[in-house]
Amino acid sequence: MSNRNTRRRARTNYDKREELEEKAAEFLGCEYLQPFYPDEPGGKNYAARLAEFKRLLASGDAVLRTAAWNNVVIREPDKVRAGDFTPEEYDFIRLRGECASKKCARNPSPRIVTERLILSPSFTDDDRATLIGHIRDDGDIENYASTTRDHFANGVLLPMGQPYSFAIREKSSGRTVGMIGFDEVDDARGMANVSWYVIRPCRRTGYAKEAALALTRAMFEGRLCENVDTLKYDVYRRYHPKIDLIRAEIHADNAPSRRLAESCGFALEFVDRRFYVVKGSGRVVDGAIYYLTPDALAAAR
Repeated sequence: MSNRNTRRRARTNYDKREELEEKAAEFLGCEYLQPFYPDEPGGKNYAARLAEFKRLLASGDAVLRTAAWNNVVIREPDKVRAGDFTPEEYDFIRLRGECASKKCARNPSPRIVTERLILSPSFTDDDRATLIGHIRDDGDIENYASTTRDHFANGVLLPMGQPYSFAIREKSSGRTVGMIGFDEVDDARGMANVSWYVIRPCRRTGYAKEAALALTRAMFEGRLCENVDTLKYDVYRRYHPKIDLIRAEIHADNAPSRRLAESCGFALEFVDRRFYVVKGSGRVVDGAIYYLTPDALAAAR
């Protein structure tokens, strides 16, 4: 799944970081800001980089201090020589190391529990193996909701690593039965695009509808979130998109998936002619475009 808004925000922050580095280099009187490795006190340029770090931090300027934060690279915190720093500088370095060591989950949303299912934002190795195995065996994956074989290249299930994607597990057994998520979240328009996949042995059980109702409700209620990069490397802020319209793109000849969408409150907006090109077969298929509103979801049973 792809979140273009997230990429746009990350790109903007990257450009701003470059501006910070340019200001820091100008302040220091050098051509460009070089990274400082406080855990390599025996390094060739350690003394020069240490002096630059101290100047940036002592400036008291928030922009320069942020540049100093971004510029510090720590791989082995235990090798930092505390005696080279003032207490304030050492606290700064220590906190920088702690932030850098934390692995930031792309989707920190809490899991969603329904009557029979658990929707988990973290995909395990078992989830991946189960889903990839069934998808490879399914002859109709291109027909199922808006999921296509393009998502599954070289045995890697790409949507699993993206924000707003969830593994669907059976509550009673813990087995993986599918996945569901939003492959585009456009907060500028207040709109998201949902897709789902349930393994063939678990279809006609109501699992897809149960998961779709729960996830779309969570999105409308603002309970889904992701970690968005900030101006400081390895430091993230929690971001909750504000969505009031959800779209589903379904192969027009996929009657079961269309019935599922309609039972969840989705209304057909239009049929987009020749919307899909099924790779491998060269088949061209119309796309049925559905939309869901909070009121329609509330009325769905």
